[in-house]
Amino acid sequence: MKKTINQIQPNLPQKEVNKQTFKNIWKGNKKTLKQLKPNQKYKITHKNQWIILKTNQKNKIQIYAAKYKPY
Repeated sequence: MKKTINQIQPNLPQKEVNKQTFKNIWKGNKKTLKQLKPNQKYKITHKNQWIILKTNQKNKIQIYAAKYKPY
């Protein structure tokens, strides 16, 4: 059985940020969060940057991997 990773295009700031700020940006992006469904894996991309995450039943986000570079 093939696992599906959903693709989403969020809005991101154009600056380098530390790890905690980075997590807060993704968690705080309401437009993106409305698109997330519980118990799903997502790959969110923006230009050449991406983040792979999974949501749980309470729709909390667990980040698995990310590539994020300043412009």
